[in-house]
Order: sequence, then structure tokens, then C-alpha cells
Amino acid sequence: MKTCKNCGAVINAGDNFCINCGTKVEKADHKKMAIILGICAVFVICIWMKLTETPAYEKPFVNLKSAINTRNAEKFKECFMPELISDSDIGMISDEDLEDEFEDVKVLSIKVTKQSGYTKSDLEEAVYECRDQFYVNASDIDEFAVVDMEMKVRANGEVDSKTQRDIILLKKKGKWYLTSYNLFN
Repeated sequence: MKTCKNCGAVINAGDNFCINCGTKVEKADHKKMAIILGICAVFVICIWMKLTETPAYEKPFVNLKSAINTRNAEKFKECFMPELISDSDIGMISDEDLEDEFEDVKVLSIKVTKQSGYTKSDLEEAVYECRDQFYVNASDIDEFAVVDMEMKVRANGEVDSKTQRDIILLKKKGKWYLTSYNLFN
């Protein structure tokens, strides 16, 4: 029930003035309220999206899971450094090879935990090690991360968990790559 802000008399719906004292009744500004609520909603959605987005360095693992589950060799290769693909057997992998390698295997989840405490000199050392493996120039590397990976798979009807530690990821020209495809031993 709405009352007059001047005299406290009851204001009936649709009245423009107080019937007791004649004070103009203020109407709620629905357009202004709708704009404020809209801005708040956009703000909440943006925060939610930021909090739930996958960190960029995890994207190769998301793609790897999809590639294995769909037996897609091209998608599988995109997870790895191009130098690794051209200088190793990974460049020769086909959809059929993935089918043979991962027969009756479905990747259920991959959990990635980023290790911390690495410095610029650690980056240089990681690039140096990778350079020896597949000729990566330090100037081509934007960033690196060292992660631990826990992968849950269903193989032959049973769920199993595999953990791989100290996986080096390199960011080259804005894209993150795995530096080793030997993740499943």
C-alpha cells in the first residue's frame, strides 16, 4: 500500500495527486529501473563467464580429450608443437592409428594443475631442453607452463586414473601446445 510522502495518506492506484493534501505522487521510473537491472545482469554474466572459463594453457588438454574420444588424428596433432609433428612419428598418425591405440578407451576427464614458482630462467631452460628435442627458437616462445595432469579413462568397462607430472606446455604465437605426446605411459 502506497502512502503520501507529505501527509501519510493512503494513495490509490492510478492517482496522480494525494486526495488529502494535493502533493504530486511520484511514479516509479520503470525504464530507468530496467536499464539498471540490465546493466547489473550483464555485469553478473561477465563475472560468471570469467570465473568459469578454462585457462588458456588447459585448451590443448580439452582438445586432446576430444581428439582421443572421436579418434580424430588431425585434431590430435593440433595439440602438439608443429616442430614435434614434423620431426617425429606423430606426423604420421591417422584416425585408424588412434582407433588402434585407444581401442575401447574413452577419456572421461582431464584435470590439469598448474605448478607455480617458475621464473624467466626456468623458461629459458625449458626452451633449451625443447630446442634439443625439436628445434624450437627461444624467440618464438611467448610463455610456458608446467602442469600435472590426471586423466580418468574408461577402458574395457573399468575406470582408471593416470597421472603424469611435469608436463611442459609452450605458448607460441599466442597458442598453447603440448611438448610431448608421451602422456600415456
